[in-house]
Amino acid sequence: MSRHGKDATDLLSGLDSSAAALNNARVVRDAQRADQEQAAVPSDWRVTVRPRLAFVAVLLVLWALGICARLVVLQVVQHKALVARAESQQNQTIELNPRRGRILDRSGRVLASSVDGDVIYAVPSDVDDPEALASTLCDALEDCDGEERKSLVQRLDSRRGTTTVLSTLSPEEADRIVALRQDGFVVDRGKGGRTGSLRFITRDLEDAAGLAERVCDTLVRCTEDARETIEKRLQGKLDFVYIRKRATPAQAQRVAAMKLAGVGFMKESRRYYPNRELAGPLLGSVNAKNSGVSGLELVHNKLVTGTGGTLIVQKDANQNTLAGSLRQAPTAGVTIELTIDAQLQHIAERELRAAVEEHGAIGGTVVMMDPHTGEILALVSEPHFNPNDSSTVDRDSRVNRAVESIYEPGSTFKTITAAAALEENVIKPTDIVDATMPCRFGSARAITDVHQVGVVSFEKVFAKSSNCGTARVAVNRLGTEKLMRYVRRFGFGVRTGRDFPAESGGMLMPIKAIKEHDLARIAIGYTVAVTPLQMAAAISAVANGGELLKPRIVRATISGGVRKESNREVVRRAISARTSARLTTMMESVVEEGTAKSARIQGYTIAAKTGTARKLNEGGRGYLMEYMASTAGFFPSRNPAVAMIVVIDAPKRKGYFGGAVAAPVFQRIADAALRHLAIAPNVDRQPPIVVARGSDGPSIAPARVDARSGPRIAAGSRTEMPDLSGLSARAAVRTLVELGWEARLHGTGSFVARQSVAAGMPVGDGGVCLLELSRFPVEAEPVVEDER
Repeated sequence: MSRHGKDATDLLSGLDSSAAALNNARVVRDAQRADQEQAAVPSDWRVTVRPRLAFVAVLLVLWALGICARLVVLQVVQHKALVARAESQQNQTIELNPRRGRILDRSGRVLASSVDGDVIYAVPSDVDDPEALASTLCDALEDCDGEERKSLVQRLDSRRGTTTVLSTLSPEEADRIVALRQDGFVVDRGKGGRTGSLRFITRDLEDAAGLAERVCDTLVRCTEDARETIEKRLQGKLDFVYIRKRATPAQAQRVAAMKLAGVGFMKESRRYYPNRELAGPLLGSVNAKNSGVSGLELVHNKLVTGTGGTLIVQKDANQNTLAGSLRQAPTAGVTIELTIDAQLQHIAERELRAAVEEHGAIGGTVVMMDPHTGEILALVSEPHFNPNDSSTVDRDSRVNRAVESIYEPGSTFKTITAAAALEENVIKPTDIVDATMPCRFGSARAITDVHQVGVVSFEKVFAKSSNCGTARVAVNRLGTEKLMRYVRRFGFGVRTGRDFPAESGGMLMPIKAIKEHDLARIAIGYTVAVTPLQMAAAISAVANGGELLKPRIVRATISGGVRKESNREVVRRAISARTSARLTTMMESVVEEGTAKSARIQGYTIAAKTGTARKLNEGGRGYLMEYMASTAGFFPSRNPAVAMIVVIDAPKRKGYFGGAVAAPVFQRIADAALRHLAIAPNVDRQPPIVVARGSDGPSIAPARVDARSGPRIAAGSRTEMPDLSGLSARAAVRTLVELGWEARLHGTGSFVARQSVAAGMPVGDGGVCLLELSRFPVEAEPVVEDER
């Protein structure tokens, strides 16, 4: 580089250094000037602190307001909810089930009662190995099969895929849950009388509480506790499952001795029927919650259930029990005393079951009633079931055929036709009737008889059960309006009462729709549908002198030691006593010389009528080649103690006529019933033998022959009713027969205590006189002469 270039570079470097020095000096001067200005202004720290303090104060105020607002929400707005939550965490509410009231027969025999049974349960969350525990439990129970073992594993596994949310659902509730269309829901609507259930396939739920609320809304009754239980089950959080609800004491002891983790025990009230199948369809059954689901258990469920109690248990944070208090004690249900006689029920069931098996029938029914009070003494339905184990019973076995099944009664209904004709005085028992067959009415198919009867008396028409003779009386002499009036008078077409929830009222044609051929068929028991109970009530009206009584199954209720009886209820008078007496004589001729000879019992007068009718198709059009065989009547006919009907459904062996199938069953039941009720024979009856005891026994004064050898006529004339009190039953009956009156005997004994028609009343054209009997003669009342 040249010397001149180097000089130029040095010159430029010197110029740069001079500029930097000048700039530094300027910066220094500016800094000194700023320091002097700042020193001139006085310094105040409050100006800096005050905004900061204000900001902090605002924050404190907002914080205090937030605390106050939160306290208001907790102490006022959410107070009740928080208290309830605290109580639910600290207190456990245990519902105490009341003991269901007993069901007794008329003699106090227990038909249904509640007993404390052993229940084995488990807490799935405390079970580590479900398979091992299930195996151990099955070994201890000893009667555990492979299916139950598998079910135990599923129930004990808290991680299992399916959870039972609701075990008891009505069909309506099941339909409403199905309408929710929720994924994972498996709804069982229940069949054959069983209740439905809801199961849930376990999965993650975003809103289990909301779904539980929706399920709760579908139920008829859903408490807050129930909603919480549903929510837990939807989440798969189960803290209780049954291992064995009806464990035997030995099984409970064996399991308890093992001291298994997660397994517990408790006592639970359950229904027990000591007589097993006896009156099963009548009594009904209860479900797992001890609530009636059929029969009388359902009808009177509210009455016999009682009132539940509440026990409050206080627990600490570790769920240890601290104390317990009884908020409300449970109240036992009302005891119901039925009109049923358990012995008569057993007799009727035994004979009906044997007849159904003998004839290969589908089923049958027997109804026995006291014709004077309307009390049902026995009500049998076959097939039957054992209420102690009703979980697997099909619907056919649950049906109470006596009140739920209707049928065309056939010739037994001719009793109603005959009663109407006699009451309307359009015919007498001795009047001649053309009973030749065939007989045709209108354009319908001709009516025939099994045998040609010919031209005979109306009494013979009834005894031989002539279809043509009965139809001609109804069409030519009685008419539609009169016959149907008496059909309704005898209680057909309406339900008999409220004791049977599924009772049918039967079926009757409207009067305006009845044509001539319909009237002929109704008169012989076709084109009309009835229940066996309706038929038994109608026969009872004939037996008691013409009064239609309301059938009763509940005799009394007992609560708190107070017994409240139900009263005899007269629906209406169906026929007069005179017609009743005439019809009784005609029904006796059916047994003596007609179609019910198989119902005869030596030493007793029996009144009965048989019936045979083809069964209708289920669709209601046409008939099957199957028959309903029946026999209805009462015994003893002169002093009826029992009215009864026997119906056999579709007998397939040894005949199908009512006289061949049902009448022998009627005879066997009646014979056993007479012995059970200690009713003495009323035909060729032997006079009672009175044996005098020693001085330590009761003194029986000899009867005064002059005062009791004959009836005391009040006015000295046979135109007035004599005083029959104190006479022997035989002498009193003979006297009434001479006067043209019918005698009806009631009670046990051989001497007349009272009479329904007072002494001195005009005899008139005759009638029915009820005689109440006693074991000893009634002493004559002393006559005190006027001393004036």
